[in-house]
Amino acid sequence: QAAHLENGDGEPLRTDFGPPNLPTSIANKEIALGHPLPAEFRDFYLMADGGSLFGVQLQPLDAQMYLRAYGVLMFHNWGNGDFDGIALTTEGGFNIGQILFCESGGNRVELISDSFENWLRDVYEEIKHRHTLYHPMDYQIQAKRNGRLAQILRSIFTRPSTIRGK
Repeated sequence: QAAHLENGDGEPLRTDFGPPNLPTSIANKEIALGHPLPAEFRDFYLMADGGSLFGVQLQPLDAQMYLRAYGVLMFHNWGNGDFDGIALTTEGGFNIGQILFCESGGNRVELISDSFENWLRDVYEEIKHRHTLYHPMDYQIQAKRNGRLAQILRSIFTRPSTIRGK
């Protein structure tokens, strides 16, 4: 049975995924990146080439930008220059496969989930309980809300960046 979620106005939120990627498309992306995709991320993109997960847009594989300096492949754009990405290397001090929130301009990169699978689960749970996925700055404005990204705000505003020793 498919999950039924609604936004704050009671309108249904749906999933709408792109067609699967061919294994050769994934292999070509990995060659272009110079790194293999983490297994669960790769498996997802073999089933669906991005799409909408209850209103959260996951970028198609060919539209994902790679920040080589940090080893992060961005797959979810917040629409304001911030994004969520997956670590493909340990360049930024994170483990391969961890999901990171990256502020516009790369000034802050913070761990938000240990895996793509956990990120998907957390997104689903937040939308299920809060009817939306809150951006980290939403937590700064209304600190009483606690969702999957609340940990980011604590780290962003209470300690220096973990990237490049800043």
